[in-house]
Amino acid sequence: MRLVSFIQRADVAQHSDGAHTHLVIKPVRYEAFRDALVSLFDQKPAAPQQTHHAQTTPSLSGHVLLAEDNPVNQEIALLMLETLGCSVTVAQNGREAVDQAHTTTYDLILMDCQMPELDGFEATRLIREWEQSN
Repeated sequence: MRLVSFIQRADVAQHSDGAHTHLVIKPVRYEAFRDALVSLFDQKPAAPQQTHHAQTTPSLSGHVLLAEDNPVNQEIALLMLETLGCSVTVAQNGREAVDQAHTTTYDLILMDCQMPELDGFEATRLIREWEQSN
């Protein structure tokens, strides 16, 4: 899943592999985030859905690692994920995310790209290398 700004959405969509990348436009709306997460867990391409207020929220049961240094973003993402039924562990930076990924199995890792100590790209690379060797 990749969060992109409204302005950059066309450029990112043009250069991404649509079959494996779910784009969510910022500012993130609850329904768009929920639909992207559900489609990731279902391993089906995201299909636009009509939003109805009476619609029940799908329940998920995954364990998520949220790597985010901004306290406001942490709070919003935590609330959204827990509302979906996920259990969430928060890492304050990339180094904490790598350490957490080495000690606990997660169904999904949501990684901020710009964090202190270790950015999201480097943290993801280290996690992937560790996964391949273990």
